Amino acid sequence: SLNTLKFTSANTNDNDFGSIKLWSGTSSAPTAVISSGVFSSGAVNFNSLATALSTGDNYFWITYDVNTSATTGDIGAGKIKLER
Repeated sequence: SLNTLKFTSANTNDNDFGSIKLWSGTSSAPTAVISSGVFSSGAVNFNSLATALSTGDNYFWITYDVNTSATTGDIGAGKIKLER
């Protein structure tokens, strides 16, 4: 099972973003939110997920809520670390 996922920010400005959502889904689309959080010290930690993983491919999506005060031209990006 997937217990912890850490999403490290490579954003221009973390304050450009509100809620960060972790979804499970298919190869073509997210289908269910399994956790959410906000950037703190350059990362979002999704803990205590206890999400069962299937044999083969598993798909997870991360979405950002962009604040209305976000600066045009800033970048939203990051890297994911999975822990079992």
